[in-house]
Amino acid sequence: MIRWLADNICDDTVSIVHLGKKVISIINPFQNAEWVKFITRQENAAIFHHPAWLSVLQRQYGLKVFVVCSLNERGEIESGVPFCEVRGITGKVKWVSLPFSDMCPPLSDGEDALKKILDYCIEINGPTGSVEIRYSLPEHVNIQQRTDAVVHTTILPADQEVLFQSFKKTQIQQPIVKSQKEGLYAVVSIDPKGINEFYSLHLKTRKRLGVPIQPKRFFRILFEQLIAVGLGFIILIYKDSNCIGAGVFCGFAKVLTYKYSASNEKYLKLRPNNLMLWTAMQEAIKRGYTRFDFGRTDNDNLGLRKFKSGWGSVEEPLYYSYYPSVPSRGLFSAIKRNIVAPVIRNSPSFVCRLSGELLYKYFA
Repeated sequence: MIRWLADNICDDTVSIVHLGKKVISIINPFQNAEWVKFITRQENAAIFHHPAWLSVLQRQYGLKVFVVCSLNERGEIESGVPFCEVRGITGKVKWVSLPFSDMCPPLSDGEDALKKILDYCIEINGPTGSVEIRYSLPEHVNIQQRTDAVVHTTILPADQEVLFQSFKKTQIQQPIVKSQKEGLYAVVSIDPKGINEFYSLHLKTRKRLGVPIQPKRFFRILFEQLIAVGLGFIILIYKDSNCIGAGVFCGFAKVLTYKYSASNEKYLKLRPNNLMLWTAMQEAIKRGYTRFDFGRTDNDNLGLRKFKSGWGSVEEPLYYSYYPSVPSRGLFSAIKRNIVAPVIRNSPSFVCRLSGELLYKYFA
C-alpha cells in the first residue's frame, strides 16, 4: 500500500504517472477545483461523488480520501474514481469506492481512460492489495464482479400529477391519500432541529431492527456539509404533534438519493413512508432533480423490492467490482446477525448507540 498517499493527501495533486498515452493523476478532491467541474458535467454523477459527502466520511471516520483520475492531452480530467483507504477490523487496508455509499459509478468520458485507471489501481496495490468499486465495470482480466442487490430509479417529470399517476394505485396512490385523510402531514426541514428529530426516531428504528446506529456526530456532520448548503433535506411526517416517520435525502446534479429513513412502529399502518417519499419527490421536482434514487435493496428483500417498484421505478441489478477476488461474507457478518442483533433488540437504547460508536466504522 502506498504510504506516500497518507503523507501527501493534503496536497492539491499527489502524484502524476504516465501510462502509455494516458496520464494518471491522484488528486485531493477538497482542494482541486477541477474535480467539481468534472462531476458537474457527468450524466451519472450523484451526491457520493461530491466533496461534501467525501468530507463527511473523512471527518467522521478519519478515512484518507483521494480521486484517481485519467487526464487528456490538455491536462483535463476525462475519467475519475473517488476512493477511501479503509482499514478493516483485522487491520487489512483496501481502497473502496466508496464506503457507506450504496453505489458509486466511475465517471468517464471514455472506456479506455477508465481501464487505464483500473490498471493503475491494480498495479499500485500489488498482489497483496485490495480494491472495491461499488458499481459494474468494463470487462477486465483482473476484476471480478458480484451482485447481491438491486437499485430502483424513478424518472421525475416536471408535472407532479403525471408522476403520481405512474405509481401503483392500490400499493402507493391510495395509501398516500389515506394517510392525508388520517391527518398525517409532512414538513420539509433544513433545520438542525430536523436532523435531531430524525436521529431520535432513527435510534428507535435501528434498535427494533437490531442494527447499530451511526454515531450521532455523523448526522451532525452530514447536516453541516450537505443539508445546510443545499445538497439535501429532511422530510418529517407528523400525526398531531408526534413525529412518526422521517427520511434524509441528499442530492447533486440531476439525482436525489434516498439515504436514510426511520419510522414509529405503532403508526406503520398509516403508511407514513408513502407520504414521506411522495413529499420528497415533489420537493425534488421543485429543486430541479430529474432522477430519484431509492438506493440499494438486497436481492432477498422481496417485500422492499416490491414496494420500491410501485413508484414508477426501474429495477436494475447492482454489481460490485473487486480486485483481486470477490470477498467472502465472512465471520463479521455472522457476528452481526447472530450476536449483535439480538443483544441490541433486547437491551436499552444506549447499547445500540454504543455499538455504533465502537463498530460502525468497520461496516464500510
